[in-house]
Amino acid sequence: GILMVGGEGAVRCVLYIILPLGGIALLLLFLRVPKDEGNAWAKIDVGGALIAIFALGRIAYGLTAMGEGTGENGPIIFVLGLVILAGFVAFELKIKHPMIPPTLFTSASFSGANALTFVLYLAMGGVLFFTPMTLIETQGISEVAVGTIFIPMTIIMALLARWAGGLADRVGTKMPLTLGPFITGLALAALGWAVPSGYFYSAV
Repeated sequence: GILMVGGEGAVRCVLYIILPLGGIALLLLFLRVPKDEGNAWAKIDVGGALIAIFALGRIAYGLTAMGEGTGENGPIIFVLGLVILAGFVAFELKIKHPMIPPTLFTSASFSGANALTFVLYLAMGGVLFFTPMTLIETQGISEVAVGTIFIPMTIIMALLARWAGGLADRVGTKMPLTLGPFITGLALAALGWAVPSGYFYSAV
């Protein structure tokens, strides 16, 4: 929010935040994470990675083009991305060392947890993307104020992440994975009502 005040050039500076954070992450990786010798028989799935990148890139570009209405080929590119993604699944089923072993999805727990994560973060991502835009454009809240709105959520997630992992070890994952998304859904529903009504801060 603060950088948005400085114009387009300042907004691009946000990308440079990744550099120091990435450097800190790498430093902690080398200093604190034990070395993994790995498996000599395993190979990197280069082909699967390239297919996945190309497929997801086509899907993202197609959706963007359709949303902006700037390209008539948007739907075609989007469908092409889906076709390539299906090809990725077929490729992973045939190779000896797949990036994502298909046998993992035979587990109901694994498949259910991934489906839950997809839906949950799809909703949270939408809120984190559209809420600031709505507050700035429709309610006239400053970029700086909007930029600070989600700071408490970030701090809470950072502080409770380790505790939540310990809780899952003690009571299992079923209860946290049930109550957590339910509470998150209630919170997002409150924001959905509050943003257009003008009572955003009350909802927060």
